[in-house]
Amino acid sequence: MRVKANFTVFPRKMATGKVIYYYQAYDEDGFRINPHSTGESLKTLAVKKCQQLMKDGLLLPAERKKIKTFAEFAEGWWEWDTCQYLKAKKYRKGLTQAYVDTCKRHTKNWILPYFGKMRLDRITREDCDRFLTNLPEQEKKGQKPKDAGVLTPGTVKKLKTSSANVIYGILRLMLKQAVAEKLILFNPAETVEELTAEGKVVEILTPTEARDMFTPKMKSAVPLLEGPDQAGKEKKDLRKFAFAHELAQVANMTAAVTGMRIGEVLGLKGSCIFENYIRVAGQYDTKHNYRQTKTKKVRQIPTSRTVLDPLDKLKALNGDGFLFSDDGGASPISRYMFNKALAAGLSKIGIDEDEKKQRNLTPHAWRHFFNTTLRVNNVADAKTRAVIGHVTEQMTERYTDFDTTTFTEIADVQDHILLSETPAVSGTGEPARQPGRVRRYTTGRHEARRALVTVHRKKHRHG
Repeated sequence: MRVKANFTVFPRKMATGKVIYYYQAYDEDGFRINPHSTGESLKTLAVKKCQQLMKDGLLLPAERKKIKTFAEFAEGWWEWDTCQYLKAKKYRKGLTQAYVDTCKRHTKNWILPYFGKMRLDRITREDCDRFLTNLPEQEKKGQKPKDAGVLTPGTVKKLKTSSANVIYGILRLMLKQAVAEKLILFNPAETVEELTAEGKVVEILTPTEARDMFTPKMKSAVPLLEGPDQAGKEKKDLRKFAFAHELAQVANMTAAVTGMRIGEVLGLKGSCIFENYIRVAGQYDTKHNYRQTKTKKVRQIPTSRTVLDPLDKLKALNGDGFLFSDDGGASPISRYMFNKALAAGLSKIGIDEDEKKQRNLTPHAWRHFFNTTLRVNNVADAKTRAVIGHVTEQMTERYTDFDTTTFTEIADVQDHILLSETPAVSGTGEPARQPGRVRRYTTGRHEARRALVTVHRKKHRHG
């Protein structure tokens, strides 16, 4: 039986080219500790140093005996007063409270149950890879049945791969901070490749479908909350709901023709409506109320009077408060009302719930719709990004969902190929020029040589 040595030494080449010997020993539980430098460039001297350290009881560094578990390391994380990462970022790169809350929730629900009892120095790349690949098989936290009873297997939702990647990104970030605090020498999560997120195809509405869906009725909607209601509370509540539904219809129309995120639409205030444009300055959600846009940038969207006229009516009703509000501008309508109005509008044009799911027509699909419509109408990509609020070309491509059946110029090219004597110029349908005689172009050296030959011939002819 082979006896395990108390330590092993091995060489490492430094950036300067010098070779230094490192050693690894075993802790009290028999686990190999991270490598430590002996400071020696000869193996014999390195071994002697390790033997002396062992004799003095210093072979195992004291700090390795007190290494933290992941749970101990994570204590106080995602709290502004105690988290070193947040303290370092607070005055450099703005982090939103929504982002911090998301990280805190994912750390509690997913990361701590898996890594909490592990010592930081014993977390391996294999542990990280196993954690990530198992995430999509996990049930989402906090699921509640719609009706009384329990969640049946058919209704249990699994984590999306995109969500799994977000959770894993938080783990990687925390371990990176552990390296920065010199608790571990390297980040075991750094080299694990993220999962390939499943891409949902969005079959956006056609311009005709969108046009048929929107019929703003602000003239009938505005009076619903005007004047005293003599019919009692029940009728007043019914009329208030009808007004909120009408607001949600106009909110959907606004999203369709501006490409704004749903939170940005709900966050619109009267002070954001101008003569010929909308100023997108923030977004709204019930947890964090009004806050910055996702990109933390303000943008202006050129807007026609067809869109602005109903918004001006709401501005007159709610002042500089929230535009889509049924309480005088104090707060906007709910996302639930926005979704209900979308479903009602789709039903109006013959799109039922099954087709809605199949085509993935969520409120976010309006961003796909407007992004694609701008590109179909040859608006420059840079201008499209400025209006939509995207930062990269990749996002512009991701939000483009062309309906290739509308590309009539393709059929024109096909006809030119089969029916015309001359080929078409790509993208124009115009006949191309017939090829003439091939003209040879010579380099400057050949031209100079030809000129010398011509001079020589003239001299010979007249000589």
